[in-house]
Amino acid sequence: MKRKFDEIAEELQAMIDRGEYTGRLPSEQELAQQFNTASATVRKSLDVLVKRGIVRKVPYVGTFVHRGGRKKIRIAWTPLSFSLAGDREIRHTVINHFNEFDVEFCSLSEPADILECDLIRTVATTTLSFSDCVLPLPLEVVEKYRGSEYFQKPFQTHQAHNFHYALPILFSPSLLLLDRKQLDGLNRRLDPYDLTWDTMLELDRYAGENGTHLFGAQEMTSLLRGLIFSGTPNGLLIEIDIKKLKEKIHKTWPLFSDRIAGDGQPVLLKWICRQGIPLHPAPHERQITVNPTFHPGEIPWNLITGEFLMLSNQSKDCMEAIQVMEYMLSPDIQKIVAVHKMGLPVLKSAAIDSVNSRHYRDDIFLNEIPNMLVNNASEQEFLLRLSTFSRSILRGEMTEEQFTGYLEYEINMAHRKATDNSNALNQQIIELAGV
Repeated sequence: MKRKFDEIAEELQAMIDRGEYTGRLPSEQELAQQFNTASATVRKSLDVLVKRGIVRKVPYVGTFVHRGGRKKIRIAWTPLSFSLAGDREIRHTVINHFNEFDVEFCSLSEPADILECDLIRTVATTTLSFSDCVLPLPLEVVEKYRGSEYFQKPFQTHQAHNFHYALPILFSPSLLLLDRKQLDGLNRRLDPYDLTWDTMLELDRYAGENGTHLFGAQEMTSLLRGLIFSGTPNGLLIEIDIKKLKEKIHKTWPLFSDRIAGDGQPVLLKWICRQGIPLHPAPHERQITVNPTFHPGEIPWNLITGEFLMLSNQSKDCMEAIQVMEYMLSPDIQKIVAVHKMGLPVLKSAAIDSVNSRHYRDDIFLNEIPNMLVNNASEQEFLLRLSTFSRSILRGEMTEEQFTGYLEYEINMAHRKATDNSNALNQQIIELAGV
């Protein structure tokens, strides 16, 4: 008479042979419910299939159907347009590093195709939510980097109940550029690390007197975003104090409701990400500065762009995919990031730091990181709506009272969603962990 776990093993193997399972198997808990048995029994069944070479287990990730032939790790990777030469060198270096399997960089646009890849590259400003289609990183991977200051806050941002879903591979702070020539008549020096909103109001008056504008529509949206999320530890809507936010908006409203420059018109202030500064036509004519604060001496709250890799739950070769993820953090790749001035090398001790970081101190840079919202769909949706709000303000269609009313509604809805999703999220984490 066959033992229960042998019977289950036979049935699972038959299901795999029929093509019912081709990638990741259900969790042990789900299989236990399916076969009306205990999780320990299912675990023994899977161990039988591991010995037969039918499946393989990836710790903290799951159990996968074993595939024969040479493996290929596919990365959903849009070319880094701000540095095509650096992008090509990264691809070439990664592809040539691995001998035991192949690596393919796929330029894809359709979500369905992206999710079929083993690894998904995304940026901090993505409008997609990957919470249902990626896997948490194995604990042993996270522990390698948790102690580094450049990873602490990114990991805090991309975790749920101590599960981490994204590995950051490149950071680039966003900055403001002041036109030096237009500032000649101001008759005082502006400290790039002590730009306050009072100074912004003064600059706005100065621009008006000289027939120019303080900033344009793109800068308006970015400054509004920094204004709204300043004072939040992790850049979340639920962390915003609506009373204080209303006071800040009331003080700065004249900046956003009057004389915003149109396309091609001269401005005192331009917004640009760090990667774009070498591409600026006359960078020496601009003074690099950071977002304004409400009180001198505060740490500014600036936006940041970032490149991340996530592990797809469709990957059949998770161990190899994780090797590729980690290689992106090696000195080989991070030196390319530095030499091509693509941003800040995330392992600065392991790479040549040639990005002139003196122009924006590390404490400012580290403070920016929590505003990266890759896996928080509600904040991403809000940022899209914020862009719409900005255009409405520019067209005179939205008053200060209406704008703050919309913000209060968004913040209250974020609190409600956080409460409603709590139980569902806990259950999802339990299932991902295979508990």
